[in-house]
Amino acid sequence: MPKYTKWVLFFMAVFLLFVAINIQTGWLFVLDFTLLSFLFTAWIFPKIMTYGEIRGEIYAQPVFEEENLDIMARFKNLSFFNKYFLFIEFEFFKISLFLPSLPKKKTVELSCKAKAAKRGVYSSPELTLKAVGPAGLFEHKKKLSCKGRIVVYPSLNPFPLPAQSSSPVPLLSDKGVFSGKGDGEEFAGIRDYTPGDSLRSVHWPSSAKTGKLMIRETMKIHPFLYTLYLDQNQRRTGYSFEISVKQAAYAIHEISKTGNWVQIFQKGKTELKSLQGNLELLAGIQADQAFPLNEQIKLYLPFIQVKKDLIFFTDVPERFISESWVFIEELLEMEIRIMVVFSGENRTEASRLLSSWLQLKGIFTAFGA
Repeated sequence: MPKYTKWVLFFMAVFLLFVAINIQTGWLFVLDFTLLSFLFTAWIFPKIMTYGEIRGEIYAQPVFEEENLDIMARFKNLSFFNKYFLFIEFEFFKISLFLPSLPKKKTVELSCKAKAAKRGVYSSPELTLKAVGPAGLFEHKKKLSCKGRIVVYPSLNPFPLPAQSSSPVPLLSDKGVFSGKGDGEEFAGIRDYTPGDSLRSVHWPSSAKTGKLMIRETMKIHPFLYTLYLDQNQRRTGYSFEISVKQAAYAIHEISKTGNWVQIFQKGKTELKSLQGNLELLAGIQADQAFPLNEQIKLYLPFIQVKKDLIFFTDVPERFISESWVFIEELLEMEIRIMVVFSGENRTEASRLLSSWLQLKGIFTAFGA
């Protein structure tokens, strides 16, 4: 119903009241009272329905951008009267839920699907509670803070990634017995027993065949640890930065599948996380640093030098082909493996020159779309 309808009805009621007073006609008073009562009810009803405390909780499994998000919402009416015909608006996901009734001191659960269009970590999301009066003449809204969180991971932007498999290293001192987070074992061969070997490593079929104790030799699996450096310079807010985030998400996803580890460098520190933990970190990451990536790397160069597998995510402005990248020579001298991933598919002369220069240094480069 058009918004001006309520004003038309209001001025009509005022006019009828004026006429009724002047001509003293009883049925006009009744008609005018009925119209005014209807307008008052339509105005006060949404205010009453949104009055009082309503608590909300919201739950959803993490998903990637552009995937469907299954949302479970729970609302509890803590006021002293029932509420009817409410709408719950999820502004971020552009959806609205209809709540026919919400009894006092009761909890109601609703479920819905939404399109996860943009990455982010949304803790205690703010919803809008709306009630509409009869005939839709009036409505009243108020903000409703909810407990819970919704996590939308960045989508994956593929690029050539020469990720390495976990590296088997001969196990010498432990003699077949070891343990460690993220480590595994691989069969290396059979050898004779020597004093000090653990009986747990005895290869009994070979021992029975040869008539003497034989030891099962193993190799310890050492995962590679990749450290990702994402250019979070403030000037990158927008498309270029989002591409880098999606590239980093792809790298984390693919490297984790090979059994290797990934950590993200952020604000001067790194922390080893699971695949889900790294993706959640990327879901909420922002371009909020004062300095570009090359300046950040120079600042933390002593810390970076202890890392062995580095992946830089940035764009390709011309100033990157400058002496400010001489620190790469220092990293290469430390036998550090480096990869540079550029956002954007446009190949400018500057990007081609930089890519060629890096490849001459033995650094793998890739471009994302």
